[in-house]
Amino acid sequence: MSSALQQYPEVPYEDVSLMVPCFLTDLDLAGAAVEGNILFGHTTWVSGHKNIAPDTVETSAYDVMDELVSYYMDTTKFPALEAVVIAGHSAGGQMTQRYAAMRKTSDQDPKVLSIYVSRIASLHRLQVHYWVANPGSLLWLAEDRPAPNADCQGVDSYKYGLTDKLPAYALKDAKALGREGLVERYFSRNIHYAWGLADDGPGDTRCQAVTQGSTHLERGQNFVAMIDQLGGLPSTSTVDYVDGVSHQVERMFMSSEGCDKVCISLTKE
Repeated sequence: MSSALQQYPEVPYEDVSLMVPCFLTDLDLAGAAVEGNILFGHTTWVSGHKNIAPDTVETSAYDVMDELVSYYMDTTKFPALEAVVIAGHSAGGQMTQRYAAMRKTSDQDPKVLSIYVSRIASLHRLQVHYWVANPGSLLWLAEDRPAPNADCQGVDSYKYGLTDKLPAYALKDAKALGREGLVERYFSRNIHYAWGLADDGPGDTRCQAVTQGSTHLERGQNFVAMIDQLGGLPSTSTVDYVDGVSHQVERMFMSSEGCDKVCISLTKE
């Protein structure tokens, strides 16, 4: 926020709401979590699978995100809302990209919004933007991989692909839309990707992730190439490569590219 204020001093930051959800896992019982907190598996909050505790609650991190988005979309609370930006780096970037793909069809989707054009002042209102920075792996949209491995099983199963094993959260939409429909919906959303040009870390070391590339940056470049093969980067998406930055959350957010996309609704004329 401080960096954005320096780059865009004209923006009224007292009108900005910043929400930072914390998804606790079973490992946090040794530290931040207490008995009774909602807990997820070590990485299952990233993929939108159900919580593992307590037994009295059944939810997923994606359900939580839906609630947060709905909270901000309530025009009785925020009548002047222009946009919600969901931004994540590393594991947060993994979650943001997969949530962008799995998020249930709603009135905030562009195709659905178009039928309400006579009821709202402008289509940029009520939009959701996603900023995906340096994810360790991605939800691949095509079935083939840039670095195939015949010995690796489940390469195109979720959370790495769309063939099967989708979380309960997404099953209804997946059944209704099919793979092609899920990809089409994904491409209709406002998704902004960012990779540090010095991010040569391995990220997710599972074989399913390695078929996407050997490093964070290589997976990102391969993902963009895959999008090009599927018809090109949609007009709703952008790709940034941040020079001189590795797997550094602060520098990614504070870069001019990061500030521009995370503050996209504030800088739009």
